[in-house]
Amino acid sequence: AAGPAPPMVEYWRRRLRAPIATVTFKPTWTRAGDPLWPQNQGENTCEALTVAIRERVLLLGATGTTGRLTLRHLLALGIPTTVAGRSAEKLAALAGDTGLETTEVRIDDREGLARAFTGHAVVVNCVGPFLRFGSAPVEAALDACLHYLDSSWEQAHFLRLAKYDEVAKRQGITVIPGAGVSPGVSDLLVAIGARHRGREPIESVTVHYVEGAGNRFSYGTLLANVEVLKANSYRLAGGELVAMRVGEKRKTVEFPGRLGRQRLMLYPGADVAAVSRSYQVRDVEHYFGAQWFTGVLGLLGRLRFRPDSVLVRAVCSTAVRLQGLVPGGRTGFAQVVDLRWRLAHGSRACRVGLCGDEVYEVTARLLASCAAKLVHSASAPTGVVSPGRAFDPDDLLDAIGLTAVVAADPG
Repeated sequence: AAGPAPPMVEYWRRRLRAPIATVTFKPTWTRAGDPLWPQNQGENTCEALTVAIRERVLLLGATGTTGRLTLRHLLALGIPTTVAGRSAEKLAALAGDTGLETTEVRIDDREGLARAFTGHAVVVNCVGPFLRFGSAPVEAALDACLHYLDSSWEQAHFLRLAKYDEVAKRQGITVIPGAGVSPGVSDLLVAIGARHRGREPIESVTVHYVEGAGNRFSYGTLLANVEVLKANSYRLAGGELVAMRVGEKRKTVEFPGRLGRQRLMLYPGADVAAVSRSYQVRDVEHYFGAQWFTGVLGLLGRLRFRPDSVLVRAVCSTAVRLQGLVPGGRTGFAQVVDLRWRLAHGSRACRVGLCGDEVYEVTARLLASCAAKLVHSASAPTGVVSPGRAFDPDDLLDAIGLTAVVAADPG
């Protein structure tokens, strides 16, 4: 007998709405100029465009770890998907006899990407490291006038995307970076906790994120971490971005579920950029722990080599292969978000937490569910937004099969 349907399939069986037929908008930039910079935005010379909203999604990086899982969930939801990447052979092997459409394109070819994106409703980008490859797909999505999602978590990438906000709003485009476990799920927890404050201003947000020792990390994840360690790192203090060093502060946190009590280090999480964009808040910090993985991060951070050097790549490849030799430990992930807001006399706090089983699997569910919502909804806000601002956080957690626990005034 067939087993129960995946959580996202059940969710969409309950809640799927009819897709929109068309949307009409007037672009505020000329095709002859570069739409990404204010000095190049001239008076609109184009006629009003009526663009058919199709259900088709284009998936970049479909042959990678996250991409393959995301493709499986998109197809489970019945969303027509085009798979794109730089290797025609890998794409053909992935498509097999399924009839999937494939497109060969380089991740750094903005014009080629825009051509590939044409005719789709949403592009889902799973190609990292995003500090190196994250700009061209966003710019191409704006050129082709379609919504954009990615699985990024690099803080510097989030800060860089702020410059695309206004042009995305003018075109009626939704850009959602970080639609993964971190910072996507933690952003949903922040949105849930923020509802408990009423109209009071948020004073601080602290995100705590841990992965079990039994987790396995992809080569791309390790390589992206090297780039994060080489980039400038920030926390938010007093409403301003303040430079920080990875691990300069450490703390112990009790997590829900089997991961329990864990030791964490200060880390440049993308939550710092995402939360400060969504809310008026004074202080934001991100703490991270992954046991053996944090040791690898420390080693990679001390290497005085470029992130794309042969030595760094060799270290990442070796670490991936050696994961099988690490004694088995607890798997999964857990997150705890603490919010504090000011009152007329004193302050109040709220703690929101959850735990999950497999990081890449949950990231794939979140990407696919956000894509489905953009395809089937007319109500998503435009501009560069986080998942918790784009969609109802409880509804989205329901879609990916996670449940948040809220506690007021944690000790």
